Amino acid sequence: MEAITRDDVVMHSDKQVSCSVDQGVVVMHVNAGEFYDLNHSASDVWRLLDSPTKVSTLCDRLREKYNVDSERCEKDVLNLLNRLQEKGVIEAQK
Repeated sequence: MEAITRDDVVMHSDKQVSCSVDQGVVVMHVNAGEFYDLNHSASDVWRLLDSPTKVSTLCDRLREKYNVDSERCEKDVLNLLNRLQEKGVIEAQK
């Protein structure tokens, strides 16, 4: 599996279901039966993936909300997205 980059388009996988709980999101991988409880900022990323979104656009939106510098935002977002891809709950298109 190739690592996600800032130029990729990411989206929810069809192998997951998710729901909002308090201010976070819980995601379940349907085939594996595994649950992932996303924290507040990861939940914001998840919600922005309701439709296919380019990673660079995702980072732009998050930088506006969190007032964080570009490098830090991109590093943190790519780390999260790659972990979610490894778990099979998101997909990326090059």
